[in-house]
Amino acid sequence: MIRLFNVFRSSIFVLVAATIAVHVALYLLGTSVEKDAIGDVLNAYKPWVDALHPDRKWLGVAEPWVYPFLAWIPILLAKLLLPFDYLLSWQLLALTLNIFAIGNLVAWGRRQSAFGAAWFYLAFLGLLGPVAFTRLDGISASLAIIGVTFIIRWVGLSGAAKDADQPMLNDAFATRTRPALIFFTIAAWIKVWPVALVFGLLQKGQGFRRQVVTLASTCLVILGVGVLLGGNANLFSFVTLQTDRGLQVESPAAFAWVVLASLHESNAIVYFDQLLTTYQVSGDLVQEISFLMSFVLLIAISITAYLHWRGLKAGANSAHLAAVTALTATLDLIVFNKVGSPQYQLWLVAPVILGLALGIKKWAVPTYFVLGLALLTQLVYPLFYNSLIATEPFAVAVLGLRNLGLIVLLVWANLRLTRMGKAKA
Repeated sequence: MIRLFNVFRSSIFVLVAATIAVHVALYLLGTSVEKDAIGDVLNAYKPWVDALHPDRKWLGVAEPWVYPFLAWIPILLAKLLLPFDYLLSWQLLALTLNIFAIGNLVAWGRRQSAFGAAWFYLAFLGLLGPVAFTRLDGISASLAIIGVTFIIRWVGLSGAAKDADQPMLNDAFATRTRPALIFFTIAAWIKVWPVALVFGLLQKGQGFRRQVVTLASTCLVILGVGVLLGGNANLFSFVTLQTDRGLQVESPAAFAWVVLASLHESNAIVYFDQLLTTYQVSGDLVQEISFLMSFVLLIAISITAYLHWRGLKAGANSAHLAAVTALTATLDLIVFNKVGSPQYQLWLVAPVILGLALGIKKWAVPTYFVLGLALLTQLVYPLFYNSLIATEPFAVAVLGLRNLGLIVLLVWANLRLTRMGKAKA
């Protein structure tokens, strides 16, 4: 029986069939019980693409937009695939990318060590719910996983992961993982978060200089396309628009005011922002904290970069260091973010998958934490979101537990990263 289970578990056909089944199940769930979860596709992406006109300026190119302009690629592709049903077309696009990402992860059945990571991904998607497929974050997550496979492929060929204490040559790692760096950069021009994965790959010395050339070349090509499309300073509007936002109700930074609102204390309230079409908090010191969060985020990322550099200096395994740094930087982007949308949990998938596929010791902590965070996030949105907006105690407690889990995992990641920089490998 155990042998039969292992055969099914390590079958590419079973894995692809399970991927399709998860997508179909969540599509049905999203079009019936959790209709709020598919809102962005029908209420944002579809109207944007329907409003396109050759004579008009494109959002994110010559007009301000909250997303980098490459986000137009999946939005347009979904329109081209099935013009008569945009939601179904978007789901097919997400399914295709996920099959390709998972297939590459396990080398289409040849990389047995990565099957656990693939099943983790499917479990995560099921626990997060329909929101996993109905946001641009899902598209960028698939691209990030494809990028991760280039790291795993080189480590497997070089045998560098067999001994966690054996340092890999920085130049070799930097050179061989340039395809991953390119994928992460492209994904970051769809949604910004994959810059955390870029952090994890950075090396020192000659390797770092080569990586800078790769990053600069990729960005210049992308920006060149933007300029040819008529782009101006609004190519970077996704950065400036985020700095003016308030504290979204789901973000860890907003939780104190959510609690105060539930206790009817002070003047704390949860309100709907018509311009941003999202719920935010209002109350004493909210504007001041919102202003400071951008600086706090920069400080957190700087600390992670410093700890990563210490790990390189100590001779830590480059691939393992990449996974831990990427996890830490991603958590920085979530915990210290003013927004905190449910799809942000998708950002955690790529670094966890990298750690699982590399067989990093004690990686069960982030693995199970992230699965738990996915389930709690689905409870927060969309299942109990109306209760949360009404600041009902149970929903507020679930949100608090989810946010606490993120903070605990961030502390764990920082401690793990710190240890990697202490002892010489």
